[in-house]
Amino acid sequence: VNTPTADMGPPDLEKAAEGIAKRHDATLTVTRGDALEHGYPMIHAVGRAASREFAPRLIEMEWGDPAHPRVAIVGKGVCFDSGGLDIKPSSAMRLMKKDMGGAAHALALAQLVMANRLPVRLHLLVPAVENAIAGNAFRPGDVLSTRKGLSVEIGNTDAEGRLVLGDALTKAGEDDPELVIDFATLTGAARVALGPDLPALFANDDDLAHELYEAGKAVVSAIDARRLFLGLMDESQVPAPLLAEVRRIHFSQHNVSELKVDAVINEVPRVNGPEGMEKAFMLSANTGTDIAKAFSSLGLGQLPERPPVMIAFPSTLESGWAPEGQGVVWLSTFVPWTPEQGKWDQALLEEASDLTWKTAEKALGWEMTAVEKKMTGPLEWVERHGNPGANPNHIEMSIDQLMAMRPSVNLSGYATPIDGLFLTGAGTHPGGGITGMPGRNAAGVILERLGLGKRRRGEKLKAQAALMKDALRATRELRKNA
Repeated sequence: VNTPTADMGPPDLEKAAEGIAKRHDATLTVTRGDALEHGYPMIHAVGRAASREFAPRLIEMEWGDPAHPRVAIVGKGVCFDSGGLDIKPSSAMRLMKKDMGGAAHALALAQLVMANRLPVRLHLLVPAVENAIAGNAFRPGDVLSTRKGLSVEIGNTDAEGRLVLGDALTKAGEDDPELVIDFATLTGAARVALGPDLPALFANDDDLAHELYEAGKAVVSAIDARRLFLGLMDESQVPAPLLAEVRRIHFSQHNVSELKVDAVINEVPRVNGPEGMEKAFMLSANTGTDIAKAFSSLGLGQLPERPPVMIAFPSTLESGWAPEGQGVVWLSTFVPWTPEQGKWDQALLEEASDLTWKTAEKALGWEMTAVEKKMTGPLEWVERHGNPGANPNHIEMSIDQLMAMRPSVNLSGYATPIDGLFLTGAGTHPGGGITGMPGRNAAGVILERLGLGKRRRGEKLKAQAALMKDALRATRELRKNA
């Protein structure tokens, strides 16, 4: 939206749509020239004064099973709005590169729908034009034909958005969709009525409007808590106890960093515990004393004798991760950011990797044979991701910021003490780190808080009890091997 129009005109919108269509195997159709003039006369009229390379067009994309419910997404793609012959003052024209914000939003939403393979028949429509001034520009008082067959008299050429959307919405309705969603920077009257902070919403389905309104109450941030509350938000809007708590969140006070070991193994272990346990995210069964000793060692720059190790087998959830008949193991543990010898070298990295591997084998009660192994130490982690102290969880994973204390006590669990504000991303718990899990977990919490994904209390407690029972059973089995 912030790209200058010279680099984001109608052909650039088309190119963006083409890239999205290729990535998701969607069908792209672009109507321009004579076909546009006869089939979509209002889109053509608004854009005909633009230069040849910025000629008007209707961009359409279709995707999904035709048997699924049809959903049309329409986005206003006015790449620049001079106002036409009813020209805007320069102050009002300055930001008109953003008049294609509806199209940008529609393209992004279409991409999300396809990426998540939602069971819909998607129809995206973007009328892409520049409302320019030239000898052939449409005029106040002109009477235009429309795709629907009606006639429209032009009172003001700066009301061009409803014209291009009229033809696009008519096309969307011809295929009898179950739902039509229209995004547009429209209109100035809405801003006058509601002010700069409240977006206008019109719907002919009150239930749908209510759900959209409720969903809009949630603000979700993937930024680490310190930058969010201490840098981006007005501190006067943050309760004083929460500010004090956030200020205590730290990145490098206790010399804690992380090491990852990824490997292809000849077979996935048969893990002691409930059926399917190998599909779970597991922790080595350390006692509280083990963990306290481990973090004391890290503070001294030493490798722990019994390090806490996180264990997962991604190939049990997605077979494509490993060659047929083999598996992939993911191990992560804590290591000192600054070792007692002063710096990390290959020998220390291999020593830490071997210790992590042996600890995981002991916890699993299974000797793993690595076909291929990859170590990611603290220095490489920083080089790849930029996380301070090579911590993939936004914060230092010291003993005071582990588990339900991540990133802090009142910010664990995705919801915050500020109504409508939620956290996601690497610094959240449970399921943080650089994975897709924080987004999924946050979505569930948000839907429940908004009343859009409620489960009966009894069902929820029953499910939680079953999970706790399995977890306790698995812990007992793993401790037998420790």
